[in-house]
Amino acid sequence: MEHLLLEVAKDTLKLLAQERCITIDGKSDKIDSEVRPSSLGAAASEYYLSYRTPKQIQFGLKQCAKMIMNDKDSNEAEDTALTFESRPFLRPQHMDELSTAWILYTISCTHEFDELPVRHNEEFLNEELSRALKWGPDTSRLMSSTGRSTYVDPEIYAQPHTK
Repeated sequence: MEHLLLEVAKDTLKLLAQERCITIDGKSDKIDSEVRPSSLGAAASEYYLSYRTPKQIQFGLKQCAKMIMNDKDSNEAEDTALTFESRPFLRPQHMDELSTAWILYTISCTHEFDELPVRHNEEFLNEELSRALKWGPDTSRLMSSTGRSTYVDPEIYAQPHTK
């Protein structure tokens, strides 16, 4: 029994290390290795989150930053004169809306929402509320170059992440 519990503990430590929630100093198969939480692991522990959630949010924030930086690069590419002076970063209003939508979308897709119940007929309310939002149940409308709504599967309104 002790061997089985030790294997479960080792497998769990390997998984947490792969997900960058902990760092293991020394060999991972030794009992005397030092285990330290990473900032992601500490955040998950502090706020009772799934071990996957902080990494997922970190990824979403990096994607949002890439969108903003790509927009910045495209604005600077229009400027033909190469200067090394500092200039204020001017981003269009659309970028604020898109980054806000992307961050909210990232948070709503976390694992904590997996078991949120969608009650009977609540999908109709979710659909109505989504029509009131500029971006709908996902960010596809904002991400499209035309700004028009793309096809949305009606089943999305019955998912806990949409709620």
